[in-house]
Amino acid sequence: MPTYYSARSTLHALSQARKENPRLGGLLALHEELLSLEVLSEEEGSSSAETPPLLDSRKWALAEGTPWLRFDDLALGQDDFAEAVLGIAAVLRRYRLEWANNALTADPAGLLLLARTAVEGRRSLIEDNSGLAEASVELAVQRAMRRLAGRVTPQLDLENWRRGDCPFCGSAPALSLLEPAVGARFLFCQRCHTSWSFPRTGCVFCDNNTSLTYYPTDNEAYRLYVCPVCQEYIKAVDLRKVPSAINPAVENLLTVGLDLVAAERGYGRGT
Repeated sequence: MPTYYSARSTLHALSQARKENPRLGGLLALHEELLSLEVLSEEEGSSSAETPPLLDSRKWALAEGTPWLRFDDLALGQDDFAEAVLGIAAVLRRYRLEWANNALTADPAGLLLLARTAVEGRRSLIEDNSGLAEASVELAVQRAMRRLAGRVTPQLDLENWRRGDCPFCGSAPALSLLEPAVGARFLFCQRCHTSWSFPRTGCVFCDNNTSLTYYPTDNEAYRLYVCPVCQEYIKAVDLRKVPSAINPAVENLLTVGLDLVAAERGYGRGT
């Protein structure tokens, strides 16, 4: 299983998925437009990309269960970051009618402070009651995370990382993948597109190892795992039952129906 999924490969998979899933056209079109901006941003900055420092010096932290990323690693300049946030906000306003007339103040220092909260809090700013500013900053942070993760994650030794949080950014996983050969379980972080191995049994979010429940879809390729102890859930894709290779970031969008089912039953998503 790959440890990282690039923006370009994700964009390609997303474009194909939008053609095959017209009922999710609006959702997929939004993310396709956002990813197109991300790919363009990566191409514009490719000439300055260097191997990031601190890979060796942080091996001890990773071995002790501390995720790799620190806020300063992203090297976010106030003005450049504010420009990215405003560009994302312009896209979101076209797809979210409730934000169509919302103004976003271009306060570089304030936006950067909110970005620090997103990174150091190790969880998404996008929640049910989030506004345009939180959503735009979160998506800009994700863009910066993925750009750095593409250079860092493939170089990390994740052999002994068996935690439920992402080894790169520390966020909760959005998706579980059962690989084709023997059904080993991998987790996927939607924020930075990192993937890592995790024990097949047990809850991803707590110590419960005995009473998990899962609900399969009709073809059993997709499952909703819920934990009665911590009341969290995670979606799973059984790659032994899908006809072709998938992109986890896109599968997370295509399985939004499972998120709705989990929410209706009172389960949360990796807090």
